[in-house]
Amino acid sequence: MSHLAQVQLASPPVPAAVQRTSDLPKFDRIVLWAKDNAPDEVARIEAHRGTVDACVRAARKMRIWTGEYRRPQRSSMPHPFMQREFPEIRRDKFTPGVILDKSEFEAAAVARPDPLQGAEAAATADMSPDLLAAIDFVTACGPEIVGERDRRMKRLRVIANMLEPLRGVLDSLKSPCARVIADEYNVAWTIVALEAIHWPDDGLALGYITGFPVAFDIPDSGVFREIDEPAQTSEAEFMASNIQMNRSIKQSLSKPPSSEEDKERAEMCWKRTQEEIDAGVVFGPVSGAQLDRKYGRGKWRAIKRSAIVQGEKVRCIDDAKRNGLNKATHMHETIVCSRSDFPAKVAKSFAARAAAAGMPIPMIEHGLDDLFAAYRRAPTSQPQFTIVALWRPDPTLEAGGEVAYVEVPGHNFGLLAAVVNFNRAPGAFIAVARQLLGVVAEHYFDDFDTCEPTFAKKTGQKHLVELCSPTFFGFAFADEKHEEMDESNVYLGVLTDFSTMLSEGSIIVGITQKRRKKLRDLADTALTAQVVPGAIMQSIIGKARFVLSAAFSSLGKACLQPLQQHAAQRDPGPLSEWARDSIEFVKLLCDIMPDCRIPIFRSEAAPIIIFTDAEGKKRKGNRAPSGHIGFKVIHPTRGSFWSCAPVPASIVSLLDEVRKRDTYIGQFEVIAAISAFLSLPSEFFEGRPVQLWIDNSGAIGCLIKGYSGKADCAKLVNAFHFVVATKGIASLYIDYVPTDSNIADVPSRWHEMSEAERAEWAPRLGQFVEPRFPAVADDQGRWLSYTSIARSLWDSDTPYMIQ
Repeated sequence: MSHLAQVQLASPPVPAAVQRTSDLPKFDRIVLWAKDNAPDEVARIEAHRGTVDACVRAARKMRIWTGEYRRPQRSSMPHPFMQREFPEIRRDKFTPGVILDKSEFEAAAVARPDPLQGAEAAATADMSPDLLAAIDFVTACGPEIVGERDRRMKRLRVIANMLEPLRGVLDSLKSPCARVIADEYNVAWTIVALEAIHWPDDGLALGYITGFPVAFDIPDSGVFREIDEPAQTSEAEFMASNIQMNRSIKQSLSKPPSSEEDKERAEMCWKRTQEEIDAGVVFGPVSGAQLDRKYGRGKWRAIKRSAIVQGEKVRCIDDAKRNGLNKATHMHETIVCSRSDFPAKVAKSFAARAAAAGMPIPMIEHGLDDLFAAYRRAPTSQPQFTIVALWRPDPTLEAGGEVAYVEVPGHNFGLLAAVVNFNRAPGAFIAVARQLLGVVAEHYFDDFDTCEPTFAKKTGQKHLVELCSPTFFGFAFADEKHEEMDESNVYLGVLTDFSTMLSEGSIIVGITQKRRKKLRDLADTALTAQVVPGAIMQSIIGKARFVLSAAFSSLGKACLQPLQQHAAQRDPGPLSEWARDSIEFVKLLCDIMPDCRIPIFRSEAAPIIIFTDAEGKKRKGNRAPSGHIGFKVIHPTRGSFWSCAPVPASIVSLLDEVRKRDTYIGQFEVIAAISAFLSLPSEFFEGRPVQLWIDNSGAIGCLIKGYSGKADCAKLVNAFHFVVATKGIASLYIDYVPTDSNIADVPSRWHEMSEAERAEWAPRLGQFVEPRFPAVADDQGRWLSYTSIARSLWDSDTPYMIQ
């Protein structure tokens, strides 16, 4: 019998829920719960009320930020390489009621201030208020932050010590699940620390006594982005189908693995599970009969466990989607994750404050920590629904093994509720560290990054580690994953290097070889598998987004669309040709994605202004649609350049292959934008912001979003962002120009003009350059893959000389 079975011989009733309320102190929540669930302990708890009140008052005096917490409404803003918002579609673009002609609009565009200047300020302002307060606090203290933090930590240690008697009382009330995996978690400290900073999560402390629910109605913590996603299956329907679901899962596992690959995978799955058993975070194996006696027949439900190989690592997947558990879950909130550019944004914030105060820009460093056995140490109040079923190899048995069950007192990877339930704890740890100690830190699930000036002498990371130690929260970091603060470190697979910050005024951001290998191995796993589970595809999408978002904004977004479509299928099967093409492209990015240099201060270089346009003729009878493109590029020091050309018939044939439309004007507009970048050399663009003006709102939307649901548009949009990435520009802003005001409307209709009209316009357009188009077709006239198109763009540069 497992250890968990020994300490919990009967399934306890789910504790009476206490609704979240902003005016109910966290200590009172514990008392209210105890009155309903442990009435004999109420007096012992109440005996510590005076101590709790005194500790809350003492800690509250230490707050460096006294604002009111506001739950996020959306994901955090990235470093603005490119804008996120769609521009205004107005004919009177610059002055209300005034419509400019082509020359006037061109002059106004050249004179316009950098529109991303505000976006940069907005990205900084978008950071959490308590994070900004911590940055201000460290800046104001300067080198004295070291002594200030030491004094604060001494006071916090005194508070924690005063709470030890209450801690013992509350530990005795912990559920069996909480005792076996969260025995060190300090509920008493959590009550006081969160009450001191007015943290809205009233139920976190209680959750580490009772455990957190994983099915049915998941209480709102008040911390994350508010949503309402009702369960698709009622509790009654779910419970009524438990026996049938368990039988179905057992039958699917009862047949011994037939192929060598399946056999090896089953063995690795069990081996990884056994490692967790040995670590004391899961318990088993147990039989179905034991589970019936413990929870009651029909009162429990298993989750099928399988394994995938990612390089040298084996990862277990608990499929709570297929067993119906996630459909029986009602969510009221969803998390908003931090981004890999956190260190860069913090460094820029410190630099801006120093510059504003007339002080030297400080050198920055950052360090990493990772919570030990993260999901497994968040206890559940419904262990009857976190049981996993898997094939346990056993050569002594006639069948070569048997179906085994393992109890998970924590949370499974794959549970819809696990994301919110787990992240409540690290979110609180970060808030307390920021508000009581001024630690400049952030987390992404169990990964933590502390980023501060070197004059802080690594005290931010040191004290964050102590706050998570058994003395305080009791959810310690893994020692082997601690990365000491340094000028170069990796957060979320993205390397942020501050070594050039003072000498060159920039921060180097790049993807580590380790992260590239992980993503490449995962892509290989999908490409060689006969059936690719949705979980594998979601993992590829998630890792690819981190790789792509580290530098060039929308690069590669388009190729993730078919992967998302595959992951959304109820029963994902083999990869489609489009999805396979996309995964090959992801592999290419792992090989050639360059580092990006982010300037500490926004570039003051004058922008390059680009106007592009396309005209198109509709399909008529057997005649395919046709079109022409044109562009004008205005460089602040080199002058103006322009070009025009018919859209090659080979590209039109490719568009026809995808879907025959009356016109391809939207696609032609994207091609015009690609041609403008492709027809000029990289050194022409390097280090300068670019403003791109287009008179087609559909094309603007695709380019800003970075993707399209249409296969042909997706390939062209992907090609556009790849070309942009090759040019080394500082930033890109895409805006709308009315057709009548678009100077590029002239070259796009050059073929329709008379000689006299051409003679009139030619001097106003500047120097002509030979137009170049992306290579998108093979020798047989078929679409090239994402990878082939990208390689042709990445390796090319214009051979034409500019005078």
